[in-house]
Amino acid sequence: NTHFEAGKKPTHEKYILTLRERTIDSPYYFDGNIKIFIPFFSRALNTVYSRDPEKLLKSPFLELRDSFSGSLVDPFDTYGSELYNSSFTRLIKIGSNGNEYGYFHYDTNTIYIINDQGRLDIQIPLFDKYLKFPNYNHMLERIAPVFKEYVNNNRAGFIQALYDNNFISRKMLGLIKRKCKR
Repeated sequence: NTHFEAGKKPTHEKYILTLRERTIDSPYYFDGNIKIFIPFFSRALNTVYSRDPEKLLKSPFLELRDSFSGSLVDPFDTYGSELYNSSFTRLIKIGSNGNEYGYFHYDTNTIYIINDQGRLDIQIPLFDKYLKFPNYNHMLERIAPVFKEYVNNNRAGFIQALYDNNFISRKMLGLIKRKCKR
C-alpha cells in the first residue's frame, strides 16, 4: 500500500485512510453511526473494523483470519430488515407498516415482503404471462397502492390494485377471483 512506509510503524490515520481506500466500492449498511461492512459479524467487531483497523492485526482479533465461525451472528437477527435497504442488495424500499417491509427489485419485477426479523414472508411477482404489453413506467408509484392494500390485509383491494396498476391481466384477475370464490 502507498500509505505504509517500509520500516515505519503506520499511524492510526494511515490505517483508516487505507481502509477507506480499500472499502470505497464495498457494500455497507449504516447502523446508527456505525458503518457495517461485514453483516455476519457483530456491531462490536464492525466497529473495530471501521474505526480501529490496526487492532485486527493483534490478538484476539488476529485469530479471526483463520477461524471466525465462533464470531458469526445472524445478520437479520442482529441488524433486522433494514439490512435489505442497503448497498448489499439491489432492492428498493417501498414502505412499511412497522411489522412488514416492502421491497422491490427491478430485475425480477418482484415485490418482497420482509418481516421485522428480516425474513421473507412472501414474494409477489408482477406481470403475469397473459399480460401482452407490460408497462414498466413509474413502477414505484404504481406499487405503492398494491403494498398499502397488502399490509392492510385487504385481499380484494390488493387484487384490484394489482389489476388497476396494470400488474396483472384481465384473464389473471378472473382466474384469481374464481379461485377465491371456492
